[in-house]
Amino acid sequence: MIRRISNKDARGYVQRRVEFQGSNTFAREVCTEHSVVYAVFSYGAHFPMFVAETDADNKTHWYANTDKWSRTTSKHYGQLHPHVERMVPMDTDRLKLIAQGGLMELVQRGLT
Repeated sequence: MIRRISNKDARGYVQRRVEFQGSNTFAREVCTEHSVVYAVFSYGAHFPMFVAETDADNKTHWYANTDKWSRTTSKHYGQLHPHVERMVPMDTDRLKLIAQGGLMELVQRGLT
């Protein structure tokens, strides 16, 4: 069961990579052939804000959306930001592909 929480409480869920449903935000986990992908969205799957991909060696890589967004999505971005040491900047289109199938999705499409 996916937990319903307030956005102000969501950062801890993002940092632990736990699925949740917030107010116009949510996070989901997808298992791929090569990794586990955790994605955090604002206003639907069309706009991932953050994606974390954990590989078979248990190493996690974080990606952050660099595109412009609305005032409310900016608020979501600040509330849910995981504050990890390193995040790779990524545009929305590429980040959506990573959210669906991991970095291998970009490699297979020749978008790296």
